[in-house]
Amino acid sequence: MSTKQGTAPCKTGTCGTCETAVLGGSVDHRDSILTADEQAANDTMMICVSRAERGCGKLVLER
Repeated sequence: MSTKQGTAPCKTGTCGTCETAVLGGSVDHRDSILTADEQAANDTMMICVSRAERGCGKLVLER
């Protein structure tokens, strides 16, 4: 489900290669792949463009 940092081909949140499991925290989703329901579930994120949501003290991702 995840890829090594820097190997995603698009770096724009449109290919899904960098999809990474979210183990804890809240994500500010900025990709164009996940549906609104998938974003709300907060189970995965595209690490090339998404980030921790404002006020999220810690975002924990799968290695």
